[in-house]
Amino acid sequence: MLKQKIIITKCSEKINALLEKDWRVVSVTAQHVSHVSTDALTGEFCFVLERKIFYLKSSATGPNPYLGPEI
Repeated sequence: MLKQKIIITKCSEKINALLEKDWRVVSVTAQHVSHVSTDALTGEFCFVLERKIFYLKSSATGPNPYLGPEI
């Protein structure tokens, strides 16, 4: 199962910390693209991250009632 997270930031330290925790970058989108070199616009980036989630069959909390009966 995959868990996804969306982060809008320009802080590379935040993204690097998540990459060290087994997250991987799926997509990066710039907030805006400057087309004039004298335009000093800077923006953030939208990162889509995901990582694999593993569940143990013997859960200490018991089955989730919203997911229906266990198979």
